[in-house]
Amino acid sequence: MKRIMKRLLVLMLIFTMILSGFTGTTKKAQAATKAIIKLKVTVKHPNMNQVKLKWNKISDAYGYNVYYKASASDTYQLVSSTLENQIVFDSLKSDKFYYFMIEAYKVEDGKQVAVGSSGDLKVRSNKIGIDVSKWNGNIDWKKVKAAGVEYAIVRVSYTTSTTAEKYYKKNIEGAQAVGIPVGVYTYSMATTEEKAKQEAEYVLNLIKGYKLQYPVAFDIEDKVQAKQGKTKAGIEKNTNLTKTFCEIIENAGYKAMIYTGCSFSRDYLNMEDLTAYDWWIAHYGSDEEYTHYTGKYHYGSKCNYPKTRFWQYSSLGTLSGVSGRFDMNYELDLKESVYGVVHYDIAKMQETYITANGETLAQVADKYNVSVNQLISSDDAYDSSSILKKGNKIVIDSKALASKGAKVSTVSNVKAVNAGYESIKLTWSPINYSNGYYIYRSTSKNGTYTKVAAVKGTTYTDKKLQTNKTYYYKVYGYKQNEQAIILSTQAAIVSAKPVLFAPSNVKISNTQYNNVTVKWSKVAGATEYKVSVATTKNGTYKKVGYTTGTSLKHNKLTLGKQYYYKVEAIRKVGNKKYWSPASKIISAKPRVATTKITKISTSSRKVTLTYSKISGASGYAVYRSTSKNGKYTRLIYTTKTSYKNSYLTRNKKYYYKVRAYRVVKGKKVYGSYSGITSVKVK
Repeated sequence: MKRIMKRLLVLMLIFTMILSGFTGTTKKAQAATKAIIKLKVTVKHPNMNQVKLKWNKISDAYGYNVYYKASASDTYQLVSSTLENQIVFDSLKSDKFYYFMIEAYKVEDGKQVAVGSSGDLKVRSNKIGIDVSKWNGNIDWKKVKAAGVEYAIVRVSYTTSTTAEKYYKKNIEGAQAVGIPVGVYTYSMATTEEKAKQEAEYVLNLIKGYKLQYPVAFDIEDKVQAKQGKTKAGIEKNTNLTKTFCEIIENAGYKAMIYTGCSFSRDYLNMEDLTAYDWWIAHYGSDEEYTHYTGKYHYGSKCNYPKTRFWQYSSLGTLSGVSGRFDMNYELDLKESVYGVVHYDIAKMQETYITANGETLAQVADKYNVSVNQLISSDDAYDSSSILKKGNKIVIDSKALASKGAKVSTVSNVKAVNAGYESIKLTWSPINYSNGYYIYRSTSKNGTYTKVAAVKGTTYTDKKLQTNKTYYYKVYGYKQNEQAIILSTQAAIVSAKPVLFAPSNVKISNTQYNNVTVKWSKVAGATEYKVSVATTKNGTYKKVGYTTGTSLKHNKLTLGKQYYYKVEAIRKVGNKKYWSPASKIISAKPRVATTKITKISTSSRKVTLTYSKISGASGYAVYRSTSKNGKYTRLIYTTKTSYKNSYLTRNKKYYYKVRAYRVVKGKKVYGSYSGITSVKVK
């Protein structure tokens, strides 16, 4: 029996150990999962069939791996290991979905460890939207949203000669209800500035109360406007009336946009005079390409104005949920730069860095944490003497460069600030390819610096310092590889002095006719406080007194006179005193305190009031009215703290208030009125 019990105990112990180990492993796995930060990625379309991904940087990330696949069923492939937080993908196919994933990582023991991830990103090669009118009937916007439409532009009117569009309200509200951002447009037949003004005012009246996410467009393409002619005078008329419409729209708080055809923009408008507004250009391909972009009919090569935000590429769109044909549009994010950014061309399977204006090879090399020679080894078209211009293309292999990183960037934006009587806080900007930061300290700028900390983040608070002593700091980034620890070059030396904080939350906590009480919050490290007073804000301040507490009463003041106060904290160490900066200045005026009606009663056409006694008061003034907000009549001056009001009307309601006063040089100086109290007379 004893042997059986022993075996059972052993088995239970083993089971407990296994369970404990499993639980510990699970907790570790959970901890690792929690450590992964979610990267927030924004998607932009700077050009046709081009996607720019940008994400938030993680302070302890060593770099970012970018993965791509052409379809959901494919396997992700690593296409870039960038130190930057952005990348551009080129040569995408029109209207196709692609999949991306960004992974942030740090390096531990020579291996990559994920610290952040975007998860799967399903991104369309173009930003597609539709424009609709009454001819499309009742639209099922849920189906439109499900089809991947990203925005809608709704026609609200056809000039001002007819009524508003039949379905425009339904379309605006229906699209916004399912999360589709909306803009609007009107078809214009204006031939003068006055008519354009009328059309603008008509549109503003129709969209009043709607919050639009996209612009209000002026559709100018009609034959009545073409009849103005291709002459200088005709072009000027069309340009000016267009400008009139847009100015009125923008003055009303909306964004204006101009819609027209490619040839109309070239022949009947001076586009250079209208560069302040967004452009929406219609330009269709040949019949077999009518509903799909192939790259042959890009507006930039055919129209006068290359910075077009919207391109209407087809009028033959069809979707479940929409009756009839409608227009299809691409939108470009024109303000998104593609320079100074890594590009990956999916057709060539090639990674290229496209330079920004003024960039040097050394600056580009810094972005990969490599030397210039290591950078140009990727592309033999360059050598160390090459001068770069905006748009130069450097073919690179970022995955190879990432493993060649041989230096750490200099830490920038280092700042040191007082953090209290014994602390200084340091902050700086994060640098790429750094495992952490070393902080060195000295008590003189050119003295010996001692390492005081190694941190992962970009802040450090140095504590237990001497009050009022200046300290100097150097911050280095460092990177640890298998061979050694590599330090960055020294950042600029910064200095600060730990001092007491100035007292905060300084206020007047109590006011009487001949004294005020100043109050403030406790200051860490302070052993006492000094309160000073002046009779003008910028005058000479004199000592009121010292205290170890956080309030002080100032007595023997003149009623009605303005006084100004400031407070300083003091720290006494041995025989030395260290002072804080002065607090903000506050002001106070001694005044007669406010009395309160404590009791009101009525009997036989009489009302009796009782009110609180006020220190220093010479007397009290009692007032009465027959309505709360009506005119109050003074009934009496009295030195008593009660008053009986007789010969009143039964069942009538009366309202009372009282204020104390003090006589100074023959004049009454009043306190504030008490609260109003009412009673119905018996």
